[in-house]
Amino acid sequence: MLIGESYWRRRVPDRETAQACHASGEDDFLVLPELIERFGDLGTTS
Repeated sequence: MLIGESYWRRRVPDRETAQACHASGEDDFLVLPELIERFGDLGTTS
């Protein structure tokens, strides 16, 4: 379910910025289009 799933609004420039957003690194979250694609790959439809 996509509701409540965290995502980046845009690419994070570096690890320090990600950590300032309470993530361990840039790869913790996807940008929204990639997140939607990932859910589609899992067979989820809107």
